[in-house]
Amino acid sequence: MIVNVQEVYKLMDFNNRPKVSIIMPVYNSAQYIRATLDQIRKQDYPNYEVILIDDGSSDDTIEIVEQYSWVVLKTQNHLGVAEARNLGLHSATGNFIAFIDSDDFIDANYLSLLMDPFLTNSRLVLSIGRFVPVKKREPHLFSKNAGSQSFFNPTGALKELLLQHRGTDVGLWGRIFTKKAANKCSFASGLIFEDFDFTVRLLTKLDEDSQIVFLGATVYEYLQRPNSIMHKKFSSEELNILRVSKRLLSVTDSSPKEIKRALNIKLISAVSGVYARSLIDGGTLAEQDELYNFLRYLSKRLGISSWTSNVKTFVLTVFFKLPKRLSKIAIVTSYRVTKQV
Repeated sequence: MIVNVQEVYKLMDFNNRPKVSIIMPVYNSAQYIRATLDQIRKQDYPNYEVILIDDGSSDDTIEIVEQYSWVVLKTQNHLGVAEARNLGLHSATGNFIAFIDSDDFIDANYLSLLMDPFLTNSRLVLSIGRFVPVKKREPHLFSKNAGSQSFFNPTGALKELLLQHRGTDVGLWGRIFTKKAANKCSFASGLIFEDFDFTVRLLTKLDEDSQIVFLGATVYEYLQRPNSIMHKKFSSEELNILRVSKRLLSVTDSSPKEIKRALNIKLISAVSGVYARSLIDGGTLAEQDELYNFLRYLSKRLGISSWTSNVKTFVLTVFFKLPKRLSKIAIVTSYRVTKQV
């Protein structure tokens, strides 16, 4: 007999499944929001709420969302995604938190795959699945089961995330937090790269006897939109990466050496991308110099020995040991090739 998992979940006692609060900030998302909400509604996990925070949209986003009576709609002036997520956390009534972007894509078993490990492990505070960047929605990429499960303490998990191991990253994609853990931090107002900042600060605050699980399943498709930060022309707001970087270097000052090194590797990669776009898209000389000087600082902190475990970082480190003119040519050429600019 073929078992329909979704129907089985509907027959189970609803109250036996912990509530997940899905927090979704939106801003001018009319083009994508209907498909995303329709996909969330297909979840085979029965107990969840969707808290959608409109960040001052000027298109038809609110009118579309109001057609979905089961969505809790919150509105704010255009304060940014960090404040939207903070409002979502404050409004959440579930004991578990998931963040989903308004243009991304999940399968019907998204919540059930990520929640299953919590049902048998009281020490678990975070469940993480793999994500995949896409240019269009591709349902065949999702996994139908959790696959392998690898458990880490917060220090080990942070190292994995910073080094982008196991098909994941320091973003908020493809993961569920306990509300108790998520509430240990708030999102920094006025920042871009706020998810990077939140993740690192949060994991440094967690008790080392708590556990984080990485699933072998691909559970989340991150849509690479042409106007996203990573795919549009450089703007001065991207200098926020320097503020985030310096903040996180301070936060991890007393962390184990392996975390400091992993953060340094991640920062070199992230700041190099911003620097390359500033060169390609005509950032001011002062902006370019500020990014360049910080990258020189990071490369000195890391040292040439990084090649033994991270070839990409080794190459970038070498770039910033070259004369400035040659390093510019090298970084722009590398970025054009790897990012297909």
